Amino acid sequence: MLVDNAGIAWTGPALDMPLDVLQTMLRVNVEGVFIVSRAVLPHMITQRSGSVVNLASWAGKTGNAHFAGSSASKLAVIALTRYLAREMAPYGIRVSAICPDIAADYARRRTAFGKPLGEHEGVGFMLADNAMDIHQSRLVIWHTAWVLDQGERGTHESSMAKVICSEAIWRVVDRSMQILGGLGITDDTIVARLFRDIRPFRIYDGPSEVHRWSIARRVLRAGGTS
Repeated sequence: MLVDNAGIAWTGPALDMPLDVLQTMLRVNVEGVFIVSRAVLPHMITQRSGSVVNLASWAGKTGNAHFAGSSASKLAVIALTRYLAREMAPYGIRVSAICPDIAADYARRRTAFGKPLGEHEGVGFMLADNAMDIHQSRLVIWHTAWVLDQGERGTHESSMAKVICSEAIWRVVDRSMQILGGLGITDDTIVARLFRDIRPFRIYDGPSEVHRWSIARRVLRAGGTS
């Protein structure tokens, strides 16, 4: 399972940030993760297996300038994730957080051949592909949630979301490790652990091939999508 918490942020000096804006960011970014985790973890405990990955941000570690509220809320997501990881470990459930902007931050700071790494086309394109994969995953999750809110079963949409998101997040982590180079395989960042944790997502709750088979059957019964 992937918990994709929304990325609400406010830009400006911390002392100018309205209190209601901070409260909204904490409610969406932190409470959203907690509510979804509380809903699914009891089922995983019963099965004594499962995996939860929360979408955090490297800003929670570094405290990006003019993003005080977002940085604080993302740090809270990381802290909540660590707590849940310890609490769920005895049940065989893995809980971790992915910070997709680790690679982007590294590409801004690291220089190669006289300019930032991210300005080299090969690296920049990988960052762009990461952004598109994450955006696509977020949209398909929102659409599936909307279908369920309409009272529908959402079987078709859930299968598509599972395949799209599990494969997209694998590509994101793989590209991030490639950008980080040797740093990516060390324990100095969380990327190496995520590289190990994310791969089974294409197997959990039905392999991608089974979902594709199910999607294809529904497409054929419905007249098909060209």
